Amino acid sequence: MITRPRRVEFQETRWETAADILSRARYGHVAAVGPDGLPQVWPLNYVLSEGALYFHGSPRSGLSGCVGRPVVFTAEDSVAWIPSSWRNPEGTSSATTFYRSVQAHGILESAPEQDRARILDAFMARYQPEGGYPPLSDPEYAGSLGAVAVTRLPIGEWTCRVKMGQHLREDQRLLVHDGLLRRGERGDREAAARMRQANTSLAETGAWTDDPSRVPLDQLHALLNRSYWAEGRSRHRVSQHLWEADLTMARVEEGRLLAYARVVGCGRSVAWLYDVVVVEDQRGRGVGCELLRRLLEHPRMEAVRRLFLSTRDAEDFYRRFGFQVLTTGIQSLMMREPPTDGVAAP
Repeated sequence: MITRPRRVEFQETRWETAADILSRARYGHVAAVGPDGLPQVWPLNYVLSEGALYFHGSPRSGLSGCVGRPVVFTAEDSVAWIPSSWRNPEGTSSATTFYRSVQAHGILESAPEQDRARILDAFMARYQPEGGYPPLSDPEYAGSLGAVAVTRLPIGEWTCRVKMGQHLREDQRLLVHDGLLRRGERGDREAAARMRQANTSLAETGAWTDDPSRVPLDQLHALLNRSYWAEGRSRHRVSQHLWEADLTMARVEEGRLLAYARVVGCGRSVAWLYDVVVVEDQRGRGVGCELLRRLLEHPRMEAVRRLFLSTRDAEDFYRRFGFQVLTTGIQSLMMREPPTDGVAAP
């Protein structure tokens, strides 16, 4: 059951959004009245599985003593700090934080014994996605697993809040959105994308987009895994690259990803171009040329004086855009210095 927050403009009623917040937040807090009658709060790692939140710890920990009691859980995805100067250079009251949060209420339970190994494997997958360890169902862990208590909170009532500028006037919203793109700190591009998701006045509607939130991650992962340079790249790594890039450019038509590229280093004099890819049935139709043209003409590329890339078989394609071969081998290293009269014609 959803409970309503005080500021209704921040209310989010879609469970998909709440689940996304829970997947992104690195930890949460559980609050309860302990056996001694005093309120307590524990910061905890957690996993979400089949409509319940799971926690682990010592059987003698305070949380284990709250089994059978009502608890409150909160998790926050802190998106960006917004200084007051973006809206009012002389004021301080408009400084704020954009965030997404979830609060859940329920009765804490002990996890069924048969679920323990599965849940602890889920913890490892969430917090060590690179792998490199035997599954916790392996007999070698039998002794150590017995010393771990696993508790679960079935999600009954929940509240989701998304504060991404919905309370601002449209002109203020644009100032904040542009401020995030100008500042360019880690996470600011994602914050601007989340502003566009939450505010229809900022939303992009065209097929070409620099908004990473519009790129279908599963399709991108599959497309890159069919390339010679990214075969075997994990979905987690693809997602990291998508959100940590300084600039992405993609063509998405009716939910289908047709083309994609990313740049690391925008805002500096030297940058690298990666993962230029076009879906197979769109090749030879000019989509790749349009992708490169839009990316190279993007305002965020203005500061880049040298753009590097590495390719095994597309030197002629990149030469159309002013790239020159620097070294050859298994792959060619190429560099582009921007022409004084704009992008070279393909």
